[in-house]
Amino acid sequence: MSFDTKVLKSYLVFFTKPGELTKAWVLGQRNRYIKPLTMFLAIAVAVHFFLPGTNVYFESMDSMTLAYEQKNPFPNVLQYNMGGAIVEKSKKLGISHADFYRRAFQNCWEKSKLFLVAIVPFWGLAIWGLMWGRNRYFLPHLVFAFHAFAFFMAIDLIFLLIVDKVLQAENISDEWFIPLLIGYGIYLWVALRKVHGKMHWGIHALRFLGVLFSLVVCIVLYRQFVTVFTVMSM
Repeated sequence: MSFDTKVLKSYLVFFTKPGELTKAWVLGQRNRYIKPLTMFLAIAVAVHFFLPGTNVYFESMDSMTLAYEQKNPFPNVLQYNMGGAIVEKSKKLGISHADFYRRAFQNCWEKSKLFLVAIVPFWGLAIWGLMWGRNRYFLPHLVFAFHAFAFFMAIDLIFLLIVDKVLQAENISDEWFIPLLIGYGIYLWVALRKVHGKMHWGIHALRFLGVLFSLVVCIVLYRQFVTVFTVMSM
């Protein structure tokens, strides 16, 4: 009963009080809630088993192929010849391009959920640099990154399950994610203020934008690396 109460209390605070878990950890109140890594892994497991079959955590092979052909560095930072790789790998495996594409999509979908924890330390480093004047130690920023990214995964999973199971939408355009990003932005704004205390609103706004932008960069790079790594290993 003690364990169950602790878990339920942790998740209730996690969803309703942005930054409270990180703040409690920084203040040394670490026995009141479950550990940051434990919470992150629990949500990551839920993402692994219940995430609908979308490419939310890996880049589309079509997008990377087009970016390579157009010499566009942003959707394909590595400038990996995805189109050429698909042709070469299909020939090597003795299957059609369409069959290889389906296999690669499935492998990307599985691998992209397995290594989500890799995003956290890089985002934590970015937060550490942006918040250096508030706390010069890295670990509190890493804990914040665990909690904040776990929340992102949780609401993203809930959103996709609603779209997939309730609304039964076949295609999800980028516009569908705007309310999700706005909601997460509000959560992140409040969490940063809770953990790092009050500061001039202009400075807080700049740091908030930096933290949010660095998360977007980490996710974008992760998506591309997962796709490239998966195709190369097939």
